Amino acid sequence: MYRSTPPHLLNVAATVKSTEFLGPGKRAVVWVRGCYANCRGCIAPDWQSPMPENFQTVDSLLQQLVIENEDIQGLTISGGEPFLQALALHLFISQAKEIRDLDVIIYSGYTYEKLSTNHPRGSSLLLDVCDVLIDGRYQQEQNNGVGMYGSANQRVHYLTSRLQNHNFSTVDRKVEIRFDGTQLFLVGVPGMHVSNGFFSAVETTKTDIGVTTTECTLEEAGYECK
Repeated sequence: MYRSTPPHLLNVAATVKSTEFLGPGKRAVVWVRGCYANCRGCIAPDWQSPMPENFQTVDSLLQQLVIENEDIQGLTISGGEPFLQALALHLFISQAKEIRDLDVIIYSGYTYEKLSTNHPRGSSLLLDVCDVLIDGRYQQEQNNGVGMYGSANQRVHYLTSRLQNHNFSTVDRKVEIRFDGTQLFLVGVPGMHVSNGFFSAVETTKTDIGVTTTECTLEEAGYECK
């Protein structure tokens, strides 16, 4: 499913330079492509496959999201499955922290116990540069609409003391819709009714206008871009 790539390259699904909906403060977000879990009701089904590949260098991401982005206080990493690109993300986060004092939240379908055994390769290195891990596969039937994670089985691990006063389990969920020029996507952790409504609206619009691909632009979906 995945081919070997140099550790300075990341297969990126999307990025956001600043949001307040995926952790405390203003945060830059990186979503990576590729995931084995295939969870029912996944919020990002189009990003499960590593294709189409969209490789970006660690240096270019640092420039866009850290060096030219002085207002952020932290980074959030999601996907896809981040730990399938653990070595490149370790390099990205390590260098980001050298540039600025940022906290880091990372989501994974793997459990902390599995990642601690260094599986997938490089996982222990990536854990070492993260402050909070939110782990476990998404289980649609346990999406109770509470907390900064998709379903109640998922756990929050405070890997450092940096964000220990932030209660990820009780924070109100908020989402926003973003468009990066090629795809429309949700930012945040939606409740099931929000994600179902979003996907239903997108699929209905695509059917009405005859779009057959899984991703379409806002113009194709009939929105006016300003």
